[in-house]
Amino acid sequence: MKSAVSYSQSKQRGVKEYSAEKIRSYRILSIMLISTGIILGMALVGTSVYADFESMLFDIALVADNNFHTIQCPIYLSSNEIGEIQATVRNKLDEPTERLVKAHISRGHLLLLREEEINMTIPANSQEQVSWEITPKDAAYGHLILVKMVMYTRSDEESSKKGSCGVIVLDLPGNMKGWQLMAGIIGTSLVASVVGLRLWWKFGRQYSAREQEAIRSVSALAIILLVGLVSAMIGYWEVAAVTFYIGVLMIGVIVPHFLISR
Repeated sequence: MKSAVSYSQSKQRGVKEYSAEKIRSYRILSIMLISTGIILGMALVGTSVYADFESMLFDIALVADNNFHTIQCPIYLSSNEIGEIQATVRNKLDEPTERLVKAHISRGHLLLLREEEINMTIPANSQEQVSWEITPKDAAYGHLILVKMVMYTRSDEESSKKGSCGVIVLDLPGNMKGWQLMAGIIGTSLVASVVGLRLWWKFGRQYSAREQEAIRSVSALAIILLVGLVSAMIGYWEVAAVTFYIGVLMIGVIVPHFLISR
């Protein structure tokens, strides 16, 4: 018991060396950093969900039996940048299969599009990648490139599949690329969140129950947004949309709760 008490005291010694005002300042800073990380994460997930949702409504006449999530599009594209969309086409059968892959890409307007297609034979139990270039001139509304892709097969054992994605075109400063903006947002969000949690772990653990409740709520929100970010990156925009809406609802509950309790 004595050793346990002395260990606990030694754990708190580092915090006790600071004045109460400085400790409180660090606690406030930790909350601000964590909130900044969450806001940036929500902005990234939200814009990704918006672009992908718009792409789902694009060219609704293009139908298929099932959906596939192997389309890869950049989330952001600079107004002076040429981007690329990709899709992985898989053949899970024990024999070669012929595939026809079509991509419909907006061409400067919601009602205009250009059609690209590739005929290919995929060996048994393997996969191939297809890709097409996109440019800011493809953007509908001046800021949103919409892509819908469909895959047809002659095999009776597999059905046709379709997928979609959207790319947001931004006027970025200098020669900055869209992927650099995305990497910057992700990096800043992660660094701010990690540093904020580290500060809270050191200076906030012994604080009031209300503050402990706040950090638990914010941490849960951060985890949900991380799931949404990963889902958006790998093409599961539906999951990203659900996590984003849950995040918005949590903010709508958390903020009024702590304002009222204060």
